[in-house]
Amino acid sequence: AGVRRIEAVTGAKAENTLYAVEDLVRDMQQRIGNPNLTQAIGKLIEQNSTLTAQVAAMRKEQIDAMAKSIAENIADYDCDGVITIAKKMELPAEDIKDLAFNLKSRISNLVMVAGSEIGGKPSLSIMLGDDIVARGVNAGEVVRAAAKEIQGGGGGQAFMATAGGKNPDGMDEAINYVIEAIK
Repeated sequence: AGVRRIEAVTGAKAENTLYAVEDLVRDMQQRIGNPNLTQAIGKLIEQNSTLTAQVAAMRKEQIDAMAKSIAENIADYDCDGVITIAKKMELPAEDIKDLAFNLKSRISNLVMVAGSEIGGKPSLSIMLGDDIVARGVNAGEVVRAAAKEIQGGGGGQAFMATAGGKNPDGMDEAINYVIEAIK
C-alpha cells in the first residue's frame, strides 16, 4: 500500500517516443488543415454537435410527417371502432417509440404494433390509446407473451411496451399474436 509505479523510457527509446509523438501531431495538423490542434478539434466538436442537432430535428420532422399521413388515412386502418396499425418498419426502436407517442396523441382508440430488425436483432413495440387501455388491455402483458415468438422477453406499461429477441423470423407470428390477443 502506498507504493506508486512510474513507467518511463530513457535514452534512444525516449528520443524515438518523442519523434513518434511529433510525427503524430504533424500528421494531425495536416489532416485537419490547421496548425492549432486545440482550436481545430474544438471547431470539429462544435460542428458535430450542430450536425447531430440538425439530424435529430430532421428525424422529428419525418416522424411527424409519417404520423400525420397515417392519421389522415385512418379509414384504411379502422376495424370495429379500433384503429389498428400492425406492420414491420425499418426504423430504429427510438423512432418507432416517437412515432407511437405521436400517433397516441392523435388517436385515442389506437392499437399500434410495430416490429423492426436492427443488426439481426428483432424488436417489437406496442402502443395502446387511452380508450383501449380503459377496456382493460395491458400492453406489458401482451408483449411478454408475444416476445416468445422472437425468442426474447419484454415488458412495459399498460399503454406502451417493448420486447427484444434473438429470432427475427418469428416477427410475423409475434405481430399476429399481439393483434389476436388484443382482439
